[in-house]
Amino acid sequence: MARFRLGRRNFVLAGGSAALSAAAQAQSAPPPALIPRRLLFAVPERSRATISPDGKLVAFSYLGDIWVVEAIGGKARSVTMHRAHEINPVFSPDGRFIAFVRNNNLYVVDAATQRERQLTTDGNENMLDGIFDWVYQEEVYGRGNFRGYWWSPDSSHIVYLQLDERPVKRFTVVDHIPTMQKIELEPYPKAGFPNPIAKLFTVAANGTAPHEVNTEPYSGGDFLIVSVDWTPDSSKVVYQIQNREQTWLDVNMADLSGGGTPKTLFRETTKAWVEPDHNQKITWLKDGSFLWLSERSGFKHLYQYTADGTLEKQITNGPWEVRSLHGIDNHNDWIYFSGTERSVLGTDVYRVHLDGSGLARLSDAAGEHRAIFNPAMTQYVDSWGDIQTPPQVSLLRNDGSRVRVIDTNEVTALFHLRRHQTWTTSAHSLDAFQRRVESTGSQTTLHFEATE
Repeated sequence: MARFRLGRRNFVLAGGSAALSAAAQAQSAPPPALIPRRLLFAVPERSRATISPDGKLVAFSYLGDIWVVEAIGGKARSVTMHRAHEINPVFSPDGRFIAFVRNNNLYVVDAATQRERQLTTDGNENMLDGIFDWVYQEEVYGRGNFRGYWWSPDSSHIVYLQLDERPVKRFTVVDHIPTMQKIELEPYPKAGFPNPIAKLFTVAANGTAPHEVNTEPYSGGDFLIVSVDWTPDSSKVVYQIQNREQTWLDVNMADLSGGGTPKTLFRETTKAWVEPDHNQKITWLKDGSFLWLSERSGFKHLYQYTADGTLEKQITNGPWEVRSLHGIDNHNDWIYFSGTERSVLGTDVYRVHLDGSGLARLSDAAGEHRAIFNPAMTQYVDSWGDIQTPPQVSLLRNDGSRVRVIDTNEVTALFHLRRHQTWTTSAHSLDAFQRRVESTGSQTTLHFEATE
């Protein structure tokens, strides 16, 4: 546990310091996906922390400035000092820079020297560079996620979303937190009214002028940019566009410079709607092909595409779905994912060969398994629970064998709620066990019968 002080306030970096220390001392690169889930910051405002690639630094926004904390020792320092608020900090993949947004413009700051550079200049109240408005964070990229920019893998460029709010009608909201209520006007596109105009730009981290990615083919309609990413060599931007009705989705690729006409790799269509998932990025394989999740068959399954967008094969199949793709072990051609092959009432961890053979369930007990793999895909942390068991955490190898138990999470207060226990309560429903209900007046008696 690392402790540090900012002004008159004491802060605690709890739970994550051990993981960060181990990651920083490891010979290989730490698994960044593992670290944020173990971090709790006692800060009096919402702030998404960002972890440096070597696991040694944590950056976050506090009282309008960007702060960096050393994971080992807890020494804290501010890397910005400006009267305007800075938000949404993210380390570059090489760990040298931290990008952030100030006054709806995109900036980068050198994490060591604190020298900052402004990358965009046209941001204002109605023009948002690298930050989402209400509808994009709530309906497209996920509630609470306002970050609208993405570093290239080589740390040389950033691709960002620009949102023009001028066409969006203002919606009146009453802020009743203060003693005297305030009236606020929020850009809010009601059904049938205009959305913000979205554009995509790339900009070099050294501060050269941004380049717009050509979205002219979609200019005649109301479209959404629902996912943005890079190719592994940082030469191209891969982004997904769909219509407002969400009946189709295009996967496009554009040059880093933004020039020329982007190439549409393929289009997903459906009679219902195509559900975008900005968290599920394209998984690239060593031969340049990539993996894609699609619900085109009625069930979400894995497909392999060549680099030019040609469908090569369907990898998984059946009356069940792949819930999430964890990654691929390129040395052994094993794909790791979570799915519902055993039951739709839970999620298990699976692996399958790239050619579709050797499908194997790695989780033993039925229930809800949530897996986080290391970058080498050799081990994963599994959080498992079911209707009678709070989540238990274990470290497993990529063949499903257990390395050790991390947390059994025993809750002794639940031990008496086992078979054929009777509990009297005034509650009218309890979705915890199979139950038989007898009501007398205002009192309800629940007869618990735990099922196998």
